[in-house]
Amino acid sequence: MKRIFAALFLLSVVFIMPSCEDCRECHVVTVDENGNIISEGQDNEFCAQDLSDVEDEEPVTVGGNTTRWECD
Repeated sequence: MKRIFAALFLLSVVFIMPSCEDCRECHVVTVDENGNIISEGQDNEFCAQDLSDVEDEEPVTVGGNTTRWECD
C-alpha cells in the first residue's frame, strides 16, 4: 500500500512541477527621447526560455524613439 501512495505522490509531483515555471506579463513600450510614453502594447505572458529571450532583447532606437520590452 505504501508503494502505491509513493507512486501516486511521484506522479503528482511530475505533473505539478511544470506549473511552477517562472512566468511574467510583458509588453512593448515605445518612449521618446525625453522618456515620455508614445505607445504601449498589450500584456502577454512569457515563460521559461521565451521569457529569457524577451528580457535579453536589446531596446531599438529609431529617430529618437526607443522601443523596449517591460515585464511586471
